[in-house]
Amino acid sequence: MIGILDYNAGNISSVLNAFKYLEIDAKRIETLDEIMKMKGIVIPGVGSFPTAYKNMQNIGITRNFLNKYLKKGKILGICLGMQIMYEYGEGFAALIEEKNIFGVQFHPEKSGENGLRLLKKFGEICYENNSSS
Repeated sequence: MIGILDYNAGNISSVLNAFKYLEIDAKRIETLDEIMKMKGIVIPGVGSFPTAYKNMQNIGITRNFLNKYLKKGKILGICLGMQIMYEYGEGFAALIEEKNIFGVQFHPEKSGENGLRLLKKFGEICYENNSSS
């Protein structure tokens, strides 16, 4: 299962709809316990970096927690979600990949077939070599 993190700064519904269209199991998650049960998590985001980053911290999502999660799962940050993963609000490249972290500055769930292919590939990567969760 892929979790779509709800931290009051994201376009949760459009991301969930994109995974549903792709027939990839995904659900809205809000707690650290839920995150740890997921094969992959998506951190969507729209809005102000300081507010969104504070919202993440308020539910306990810190760099240390994400590093712990990355030992078992994958993370896709979308737009503001990508910026939050790197803990600063500067400009970025359009796409990054580093070990189990993937980030895109654009919204793949709103980018037609190419964006859906990216989400499908993330789903496939999350399920590679691991049949649990």
